[in-house]
Amino acid sequence: MKSAFPLLFISLLLATSCGPKAEKYSLDWKRSFPTLGTNSSLKCADLNGDGILDVVIGAGKNEFQSSDSAVIALDGKDGKVLWAVGGKDQMVGSATFLDINGDQTEDVIIGGRSTQLLALNGKNGELIWQFQKDESQKAAAKFLRYNFFNAQLIPDQDADGLEDLLVVNGGNVKAAPNSEKDRYPGVLAVMSSASGRVLAADTMPDGKESYMSPLLYEFREGEGLKVIFGTGGETIAGSLYMVGLDELMKSNISGAMVLYKEAEHGYIAPPLLADINNDGIKEIISISHNGRYGVHDSHTGNLLDSHFFQGLEANTSPCPGYFNEDEYIDIFLSLSEGVWPKNTGQKQFMISGKDGKILWEDNRGCFGFSSPLSYDVDGDGYQEAIWAVNEYNCEGLYAADGFHYLLYKDLNHAREEIMSPKIPGKNVASTPWLGDLDGDGLLDILYCVQANTSVIHQYFGFMIVRSKTQIPVSHKGNWGQYLGLKGSSVY
Repeated sequence: MKSAFPLLFISLLLATSCGPKAEKYSLDWKRSFPTLGTNSSLKCADLNGDGILDVVIGAGKNEFQSSDSAVIALDGKDGKVLWAVGGKDQMVGSATFLDINGDQTEDVIIGGRSTQLLALNGKNGELIWQFQKDESQKAAAKFLRYNFFNAQLIPDQDADGLEDLLVVNGGNVKAAPNSEKDRYPGVLAVMSSASGRVLAADTMPDGKESYMSPLLYEFREGEGLKVIFGTGGETIAGSLYMVGLDELMKSNISGAMVLYKEAEHGYIAPPLLADINNDGIKEIISISHNGRYGVHDSHTGNLLDSHFFQGLEANTSPCPGYFNEDEYIDIFLSLSEGVWPKNTGQKQFMISGKDGKILWEDNRGCFGFSSPLSYDVDGDGYQEAIWAVNEYNCEGLYAADGFHYLLYKDLNHAREEIMSPKIPGKNVASTPWLGDLDGDGLLDILYCVQANTSVIHQYFGFMIVRSKTQIPVSHKGNWGQYLGLKGSSVY
């Protein structure tokens, strides 16, 4: 199979010079990795102290293969590699930033397949610690032997002056679809950010696997921090749960509240935490893999609003924004048509936060797990929904077929606009990043494009692209990166 990257580069240069809205969106830099791919989302922090945010992403070769670049840090100024760290398998999580070593530079905590969880020096990528599985342990920690996803920062639990980590580990990829055989319980755990030591852990209350990155929030003052987590997978039933952090610290989550129980699928995409009904208290806004959307009261767990999108599957999180001219937060969803692992097209929906009605729907693009974003592109005080489009024959993907680009929908003005060149390739699961890298007051866009292969999840090279825009940065109501500004999924 010939590489798609030479044609990809030519097309990118042509599209940049003559593509749509060239005066508004222009290529600043691109960096390619010909043998790698990514399911990680882009995260940014200033690692080299030059006042410009730098870029961190997880990567790897095809599953079960090692690589010398499983975590990559790029200079935000020009895209040059600052450092790269190897891994024994793909790094599928996204970076969590915390200054662990006290050098005034954010360090990087990131998880991946094959029990990989690393803490890396943000300046040079040197290892601070890595998790070591130990199946000789008698407690739930012995089940920490599969995949780590996105870690959440939580208040200091071991009195060392550093925030600690809330993590989920689970998912035996070698288990057959639609079979319970070889599926082991996922583990919800708290770890020391200084050392990776397990401070508390328990297996899922229903004994199911878990792929969902956990969330943490104190919904009502004095009630204490609550942990939101999920179980099940693409073909295995599961539930959405809520439990107190204090219960987890006792290594006992058996009393967790069930928010919703699915019969044939689980919860993979993290929910959104937002005050959707303007009562001053945030709700839990979820979407199951089975396409069941729900707004849950964060105290009782009761459903306040729900939709069932039959025939659609969700691997992407709900996206908030003020999409129409009222004072209620609305929700944007991008769901997959078909049945895993043979998903085909995509459908998009805007749901009114005021009354739960469907404001708009469309079916742009094909298979993809990149979560949608929102940003006030036109400066009118309301957000536009932004999502990654894979444009190809949805009945089958071919190596020389298909284009990738970013698209936004402006509901208020009934218009849409392509925000990037149409580049040959695809983006399976990497969510773009929107923000101001260099502090010039203008919006920057970072996104990934992978070379096409005949198998959607195969890696055959990818590039990271920085696009500069003439769009002034806005600071109200935007959702510009995966799980929001702090990776907490709190809006």
